[in-house]
Amino acid sequence: MRAAPAVVVELRCPPAWRWTQVLLTAAAALAATAAVLLHAGLSGPLLGACLALAAAAAGVAGWHGASAQAGRLRWDGGRWWFQPAGHADERAGRLHAAIDLGFWMLLRFDADHATGPAAGRAWLVFDRAAMSQAAALRAAVYSRRLNTDHPATRRREGESE
Repeated sequence: MRAAPAVVVELRCPPAWRWTQVLLTAAAALAATAAVLLHAGLSGPLLGACLALAAAAAGVAGWHGASAQAGRLRWDGGRWWFQPAGHADERAGRLHAAIDLGFWMLLRFDADHATGPAAGRAWLVFDRAAMSQAAALRAAVYSRRLNTDHPATRRREGESE
């Protein structure tokens, strides 16, 4: 079986996706904070101030977290590489399609050799802005990776097929 051809895709974080993350993060923080503070018996203006502060802080964190979803995604025929925007280093890892709606894809990139459960994970969005590369990206995402460690596919230097 042949691997999909190499592909390089420049990804950005679409504004609608960024705002969705901000709102979901703020709503989750608001709900969790409200549950804790109401359980503690807090009410009135202090409760409102605490909830507003928690929602605002979580919204800012969601905004900054969304910026890590922009960068360059590269498939070299055997391995995925992701270089976050503004970083010089490129990380190798695995890519999985979480949601594929045709015009919009949510991809999960898990970096190799990362520490912690989410240290090497990035959620990437592929949307209409990069549609010219959609066919090549889909072919690479859904193709099987060549297993170069398997004895049947390993060749010594100088050997031909």
